[in-house]
Amino acid sequence: MKKRTIGTRLVGILILLILIGLTVPGSARVYIDITSFDSRVPIAIANFTSDPGLAAIIRSDLEFTHAFVIANPEAYLEPSAAPFHPENWLPLNVEAVLKGSVNFDKTGQRLVAEAALYDPIENRALFKRQYQSDVTLLRSLGHQISNDVYQALTDQESVFRTRVAYVVEESGNKDIHIMDWDGGRARRITRAKTLTLAPRWAPSGRYMAYSSLRGVKWGIYLLDLSQAKERLLYGGSSLGIPGSFAPNGSSLFFSASQKGESKIFEVDLDGSHLRKITDTVGIDVSPSVSPDGRLVAFVSDRGGSPQIYVMNDRGGQARRITFQGNYNTSPVWSPRGDRIAFVGRVDGGLQIHTIAPNGDGLTQLTTSGNNDSPSWSPDGRYIAYASSSGGDTSVIQIMLANGQKNRRISPPGQKATSPSWSPWFRF
Repeated sequence: MKKRTIGTRLVGILILLILIGLTVPGSARVYIDITSFDSRVPIAIANFTSDPGLAAIIRSDLEFTHAFVIANPEAYLEPSAAPFHPENWLPLNVEAVLKGSVNFDKTGQRLVAEAALYDPIENRALFKRQYQSDVTLLRSLGHQISNDVYQALTDQESVFRTRVAYVVEESGNKDIHIMDWDGGRARRITRAKTLTLAPRWAPSGRYMAYSSLRGVKWGIYLLDLSQAKERLLYGGSSLGIPGSFAPNGSSLFFSASQKGESKIFEVDLDGSHLRKITDTVGIDVSPSVSPDGRLVAFVSDRGGSPQIYVMNDRGGQARRITFQGNYNTSPVWSPRGDRIAFVGRVDGGLQIHTIAPNGDGLTQLTTSGNNDSPSWSPDGRYIAYASSSGGDTSVIQIMLANGQKNRRISPPGQKATSPSWSPWFRF
């Protein structure tokens, strides 16, 4: 892997945005409960003055969340450059109005944007902020403003400042790519000319773990994205697959074979303190640690078929939570801790399901084709997954956590698998 190549391509990831913010006192009202997938807030997003496309990015972001209804810009009575007057917006029955402007510095290489979010019903500003960015980072700037609007109206962050890592197969090799949460700015970050699998983000977003075949040996590697440096974390003659990082980011849980049977291990990020977590008869794979770090969901065939189990993070007795069907795998814990997403075989196809950690509330989210490798967004509202409808075609899709609003995000022409949703990036 070439350090220079990775570093160049990570410019789009490690964004330098200067945010100068003013949140107006008294703006603590929550306009929508995002735990409900049915409630939507009507909002107007005016074109920014001298706008190079910023408003369009923000509209696209907010519309996809299924938490907002964007009023038709052709119905706006107030010009973009005019001061805000609530009487111009009340006829549209919107609860919030975003207005702003964009200006370029003398070099033409940096832009300064100003954005203000208003409540026309209460006739007050929810925030007024100024943003500075390189012109090449317009999408990141739009995502930042979208996040600020979302947070002002829901009191929570959304996914606009996140990425999705995934695997692309091309010419017999498999490499890891990264794209924005909505599929924008897709780019490759590994070039080992071999098989590289199962990317997993660290909670900080600084590190990524993955499996890679180098020569005749598999290894689990740790990539420091901030320095574009890769190092071997765990090596062996058999395939080791990363599962998930501990919530505090100090260690990685993974599966690897010993004496012909795969077991679950934990290792510190400096490669020390390797510890075996499971040691029963059978195959144990795909560990996923709960948000509080106390429990681990994993797959085991100790009962005769692959099923989901939950155990203490130190190991010991495990409790089976899936009983429907004879093939359930790939558990991933929701960031909220209330659900576990997994893959189950239904009528010969692989489908995404969710279940409570105690085994209650089994819910099937997908129904057609083959769907696998679920990965939660950091706010727990969405799930990314790989989907194929037959043949060699596989794409990355995202959906609401209730199975609605499916959308493909991977670029056309790619055979894309194994998505992994990043944590929030702090610009």
